Amino acid sequence: MQQIINFIIRYKNFLLYIFLMIISLAFTIQSHSYHQSRYFNSSNWITGNILEASNGVSSYFGLSEENQKLMEENKQLRKLLFNRNIGDTTRLDSVQLTYTITTGEVIKNSFADPRNYITINKGKKDSVKPDMGVITSKGILGIVENTSNNYATVQSILNEKSNINAKIKNTDHFGSLVWDMKRFDIVQLID
Repeated sequence: MQQIINFIIRYKNFLLYIFLMIISLAFTIQSHSYHQSRYFNSSNWITGNILEASNGVSSYFGLSEENQKLMEENKQLRKLLFNRNIGDTTRLDSVQLTYTITTGEVIKNSFADPRNYITINKGKKDSVKPDMGVITSKGILGIVENTSNNYATVQSILNEKSNINAKIKNTDHFGSLVWDMKRFDIVQLID
């Protein structure tokens, strides 16, 4: 204990300098949007690499479950392909699609906080930009908020700031999709 006190007394000026530097950086980042974006891009890169390494180990153990999901999705797609009524469909060759699909992996996902975010392993080099939608085979996941070259931070639908226009499948019911912050497995569609 005495050694810790001696260390603090000996390096008090340096420790004070570090403390004040951290406070000044925090104020600078909070008050300027340019500094916020630079901070988020660099922190996305650093934390993205760390999270991707740790996710590699944990995702290995979930491969059989992921394969089951893919097989089920392939089955549904084949079912749609073989059972579609060609006479009732419109010609797709006259429609030019403007959507780009990019596949990626979730590296980090929070769902217990009021403002939950997801980190994915796709970024600017994969043409991912802020305000793009992120979906899964089950539905919407969130909206891209920040990107670095290799990673993107996604604002989850389980975020108090999230407000997304949505429609219930196969019905005419639509509204704003919001999270009530009580349960992570329930969101509400409000008119």
